[in-house]
Amino acid sequence: MKKLLSFGEIIFDICDGEATLGGAPLNLALHTAKFGLPSYILSAVGNDRLGDTAIEQISALGVGCELIERNSYPTGFCTVRLDKEGVPSYEIAEGVAYGKIEPRPESFQKIDEISPDILYFGTLIQKDEVSRNTLDLLINNYKFEQIVCDINLRKNCYTKETVERCLSLASILKLSDGEVLELISLGIIPPEASACEALLSHLFESYPSIRLIILTKGEDGSVIARNDGKRYTFPAVRREVVSTVGAGDAYLGAFLAVYLSGAPIDRAGAVASEVAGFTVSRKEAVPHYTVSGGEPCFPS
Repeated sequence: MKKLLSFGEIIFDICDGEATLGGAPLNLALHTAKFGLPSYILSAVGNDRLGDTAIEQISALGVGCELIERNSYPTGFCTVRLDKEGVPSYEIAEGVAYGKIEPRPESFQKIDEISPDILYFGTLIQKDEVSRNTLDLLINNYKFEQIVCDINLRKNCYTKETVERCLSLASILKLSDGEVLELISLGIIPPEASACEALLSHLFESYPSIRLIILTKGEDGSVIARNDGKRYTFPAVRREVVSTVGAGDAYLGAFLAVYLSGAPIDRAGAVASEVAGFTVSRKEAVPHYTVSGGEPCFPS
């Protein structure tokens, strides 16, 4: 069975006075673990109450905690504000623990033992030099069957360089239609490549490591494209929207777990759409649901 190593932030999302465990790499690992994919997160939390809570909750939810470091910085947190459509804006705290993920020998020894097949990361974890350097060591010292990147742009938390690192290393790339304009403004794609097929063709031609692109388009559904020209389209699963926090992580996590189990793309994309649709109907980024026989089972 394939094994996932998710590298990046552990963050408590603070919304309406409530603190909920989150962060894209963790959200993704929580979803993949629900589907039975062995999942581990390499991150850091503080020597504080939130750090204790994070490790307790992550362990209880089935994600491997062996690679979570403790350090002297506070556990990451983020203030989330939802607009009337449930679309979030984020105020991400700086100088927090996940920015200081160190290349500790015991962590790399454990990675050797786990021997993960898939590496996941995004742009936020590259903001701090310490974690960025640890990511470089991971990439340079291990051979992964798949490198999965969600560029997951957050205001003031990315640069052209960090986005291009994702694009140049990913074999599976996820982005949203809302991020395309920012790629244009960064000069990564030309304005004439903003339309869906032109965008996909440009990315495949410019970044030959990419074999699969997942483009999510909110209520307009999603497109999954292979570098051989094959395209798959999926309608959005319609539910009343409470919050879109974590919807992209839900989609990607469910897709990876199903696809990497050997299912065809059309099946994996359909399941991913179901899980993302359920997620937006709940306030939590990783709402409670179960998986039986590879099928997600949602509470009423």
